[in-house]
Amino acid sequence: MSQSINKKLKAELDSILILGQAPRALIDTNINSEKKATLLLKLNISEQDFYKNPWGIIIKNDSVNLKKVSNIIDKHGYPEKSFVGEPTNKTVWYVIQHSNKIGKYLPLIKKAGEQKSYQ
Repeated sequence: MSQSINKKLKAELDSILILGQAPRALIDTNINSEKKATLLLKLNISEQDFYKNPWGIIIKNDSVNLKKVSNIIDKHGYPEKSFVGEPTNKTVWYVIQHSNKIGKYLPLIKKAGEQKSYQ
């Protein structure tokens, strides 16, 4: 059975992905100025404000993202590639791996991997 892309869920997960991964990319000392500017724009934050407390921003975003992802899983189950597309389908994994909830969600992630819905 083929599913169509849930555009609303995809957009929500894409937003979560940016909030979770962009700050981590910004702390990479090898980031070029063009990529840095793009990521700061996506995060809607100035470079000065970001570098005042980068880990505070990362931790806050991780907490907010975990709540959102938990709600998504409760409502939709693990978002499969056929339901949200790529790389959006990996968003849930990225959020969970940065949390203390990996034990709770690991069986769900393993099941998705075995069914190849994640990959």
